Amino acid sequence: EWAAQDSRIKVIHKPNGGVSAARNLGLDKARGQWIAFIDADDWVEPTYLEALHKPADADITMCDFKFQYADNQIYKTGGVISFNGNKSDVLNRYIISQWTVTWGSLINRHLIEEHKIRFPEGISWCEDYHFMVRCMYFAKKITTIDDCLYNYRQTDSSICHNMTAISQKEALSAYNDIISFFKEHNAYKPLSKALAYRSLRHSHTLALDTATFDAFLAHNPDKRQHIMGCPYLNTKMKIITWCLTHHLRPVAKIIVSCRKALGR
Repeated sequence: EWAAQDSRIKVIHKPNGGVSAARNLGLDKARGQWIAFIDADDWVEPTYLEALHKPADADITMCDFKFQYADNQIYKTGGVISFNGNKSDVLNRYIISQWTVTWGSLINRHLIEEHKIRFPEGISWCEDYHFMVRCMYFAKKITTIDDCLYNYRQTDSSICHNMTAISQKEALSAYNDIISFFKEHNAYKPLSKALAYRSLRHSHTLALDTATFDAFLAHNPDKRQHIMGCPYLNTKMKIITWCLTHHLRPVAKIIVSCRKALGR
């Protein structure tokens, strides 16, 4: 109905192939200068695109956001990262941020097409991060605005609140691909700590089961150097993961067995 009223609106119908396939098709069909992603259950303020478009010389502009809870309609302000600094500083802070998402931003389509950036199809976890970290790497200028213009609906059934063994595997696969990307572009070394922190954040639960010890060790071996400084691990997890990555597997096994016996 909207497309019938406004020739600028294009509607695409396709079989459900996942969020990445849908976004990629949208990118293939897009012809405008700017790209914005809005998740189906969220909404934006009326000035959303206008405000994001004002810093016209930026490759990427990001805004702040609000959480919207269904039970009591309470809003909490989210926190967008300030991206002032050199490229390495920007990437380090972005990689360890929780909000490596496509929504809440306006991206120059030339940046996406010039570097052939697309979403990894077949996964539904960390596909945003996989896409955005490449955009951040290639962007010449990134701008942020403080206004809360994006409304992020919180539901218990959403993907981000329901990590499974499959989604964890997808996330770690995406992380491995991102690490390979930075190595290919000779940009890995200054980002290795942030990438290790991100890896530990999503892989540390593998160290709580002797059956998945090897899977934990196989993912990003460089993380062993940054365990004690990782802000996402408590003291117990730091001890277990440090022992496991520093050839003290029997000690890690004993600790894990004791935790299970004590129901912790």
